[in-house]
Amino acid sequence: EKKKAEEEALRAAREAEEQKKQAEANMGLVKDFYARFKEAYEARNDSQLLSMISNDWQAGDGSTLSDLQTTLRRSFKTFDEIRYNIQNLSVTPAEDKRYRVAYDVTITGRIYKRNLKHEEKSSINEEVVIDRSGKPKISKTFGGRFWYVQ
Repeated sequence: EKKKAEEEALRAAREAEEQKKQAEANMGLVKDFYARFKEAYEARNDSQLLSMISNDWQAGDGSTLSDLQTTLRRSFKTFDEIRYNIQNLSVTPAEDKRYRVAYDVTITGRIYKRNLKHEEKSSINEEVVIDRSGKPKISKTFGGRFWYVQ
């Protein structure tokens, strides 16, 4: 009986260690994901960005995926160059292959013809989920704001 309890405790400890390793690996995946997100943003590639966001994405301000696509396209058409600078990236495991992500971003756009520079800063709070294929996707944006271009 005692040996059975010890084996069970050992199995539980191994399982917990394996879950911890998997969570750490997934956190690395999420950090890599944001490096690719930055690259896609700076390449002004709205279709690639939207592929990085889950189909059932939710925003804290009620914006839809369609709203996001419209905003991105408008921004990408307006500016000749866009820099998306992520600072203070923090990834925290939640439950069920979900991660809370927080970061500060500075988005700088330039219009060369008018010698115009536009810069905005925002603090972003999101939930990222690892989908069935093992790819991270943004499932919710709790805080932060869109970069609206008129």
